[in-house]
Amino acid sequence: MRNMPVGGKTPLSHGLLLSSEVLSRERARHPDSKLLLVLMTDGRGNVSASGGKPMSEARAAASAIRERGIDCIVIDTEEGGLSLDMAKGLAEASGGKYIKLENLEGGAIAEVAKAAVRRS
Repeated sequence: MRNMPVGGKTPLSHGLLLSSEVLSRERARHPDSKLLLVLMTDGRGNVSASGGKPMSEARAAASAIRERGIDCIVIDTEEGGLSLDMAKGLAEASGGKYIKLENLEGGAIAEVAKAAVRRS
């Protein structure tokens, strides 16, 4: 994952809204299913979906995830000494679990996801 490309334009709020819609449709089709959104981000949305402030839109979209009852894990990919905690804010808005990528090893993402599904 450390080799994943980063940078450029990030329509984070749009991605969160689409994810929320897809998972809501799946819940309607399969009401007994346990759904989990795993979001890997530094939290720096820099493209607006509707002409507003990108980060305000992203936080609102994260809140919509919580309101729809979708479980969420936010894996913070931000690196470096100065942390802006934007991904942490998204985790709080979504009601989700927050994890720093640097604290994960190997199959830890899968284990965290399995544990989250077992809890819900």
